[in-house]
Amino acid sequence: MIVHGPATPIVTEDRAYATKTGVASNPNLALIEALKKAGVSVRVCSQAVIGNKIAPATVEKSVETDVSALTTLATLQLRGWALISD
Repeated sequence: MIVHGPATPIVTEDRAYATKTGVASNPNLALIEALKKAGVSVRVCSQAVIGNKIAPATVEKSVETDVSALTTLATLQLRGWALISD
């Protein structure tokens, strides 16, 4: 899965999440960990990180950073994966 757009702060460490949302700790980190344990590749768009004014160093260490969500989504679709949009 790749996170991008306004959802990008969900992949940040607690302190960065608190700065963006006012919530002391990121409740999404447990879900990210569970997804990773289940074999899901969790990624974030580097353009969305910068666009949301998030310091790249504050992205949770287990989350991989891709150059572009658009490229990642297109590549995965070409490989047979489905796009689930909001």
